[in-house]
Amino acid sequence: MQSILAEPCYGFMAQTDPYPRTEVYATKREIYNLYHYLNHYNLFGGGYLGGCERGLSALAALPAS
Repeated sequence: MQSILAEPCYGFMAQTDPYPRTEVYATKREIYNLYHYLNHYNLFGGGYLGGCERGLSALAALPAS
């Protein structure tokens, strides 16, 4: 599954130029995509397990508040 946030189009790039991505962007992207991977894993099966594991790992790596 391709990430919605993986490769922004030209219009999106123009909007993000004044606000560069932070160092936590990759973590936020994995957590955002976790919902979609879990949904696809539930519907279609094992091909999406790796994405689920990456998202869960990113979520588990967050500091406890």
